[in-house]
Amino acid sequence: MYSTADHADGPGQVIGRCVDAGNETRVLALIDDSTPSVLPALNTVLGKIFDVTDNGSINVADVIGIINIILGIDFYDDGITKPIAGNSIIDLRAPILVEGELMVPVMLDTRHLIAGAQATFTFDPSKLRVGTPQLDGETYGLTLESRVTDDGTVRVIVYSLRADAGLAADDRPMLLIPVTPLLDHEEAELVLTELTLADRQTRIVPVELGTTTQAITKEMLAPKTFALNLNYPNPFNPTTTIAYDVAEQTHITLVVYNLLGQEVIRLVDEVQPGGRYQVTWNARNTQNREVSSGIYLYRLVSSTGFSEAKRMTLLK
Repeated sequence: MYSTADHADGPGQVIGRCVDAGNETRVLALIDDSTPSVLPALNTVLGKIFDVTDNGSINVADVIGIINIILGIDFYDDGITKPIAGNSIIDLRAPILVEGELMVPVMLDTRHLIAGAQATFTFDPSKLRVGTPQLDGETYGLTLESRVTDDGTVRVIVYSLRADAGLAADDRPMLLIPVTPLLDHEEAELVLTELTLADRQTRIVPVELGTTTQAITKEMLAPKTFALNLNYPNPFNPTTTIAYDVAEQTHITLVVYNLLGQEVIRLVDEVQPGGRYQVTWNARNTQNREVSSGIYLYRLVSSTGFSEAKRMTLLK
């Protein structure tokens, strides 16, 4: 099988490296604009082959086009010319500890099923070390490829090999990016500088950038005390995020109650190592039914004896 990787001598991989492993066809798609000579010029034959969508640029939409061709999915129909209504919103959330490792969650709020995403982040390598980005462990049908450079650039591409799978808005991050601050008492930053989203029809999905910069410090690694933070947003509809600190490994419960003191839902009930955590509540009870507007209490309890409760308001 022809592979453009065989003809590219740059340090990064490029779109179009197609391999057949057993009976499973897989497209490995990494775009590295730090070596623009790796990508063919658009006015060449190879450039026109790479530009599957024929929109004058080579990006994640072309990766989805290649996958569609391999899988026999017809995307040359009237739908490709129809405009996409509504922006998708991307946010970098405050770093959280996941099994002792500091991670920056990348959150996506969209009404569309995203078949492919391409993103670039930058950081100062003298202040921050960035690990290999990862998908949420429960993400189904998606593949992630990434490259972290020595000069402080992270390039990520996520794509779906299934017509029925993709990125969608839910309570989980689109990406988790491992970060390690290197200097004491000094902030480092991770910055989202570029994002492209494409749907299964290879259309570019409009993007609205929310929070694109997150500050990271060593103090985020290990909280010294237990704490329950105010939820955000508050008031909220339909979801809100609750963050809390765990000073040492212990059994943690985080429970939502109504004003009658009745349990609505148990958000956390497990042993957790020391770290900073956050959980999202979608205004549903244990039976997954929507709850009514009103004031609710949320209480954090540890087996070490810590207990604290706060109020939040659901407005519909």
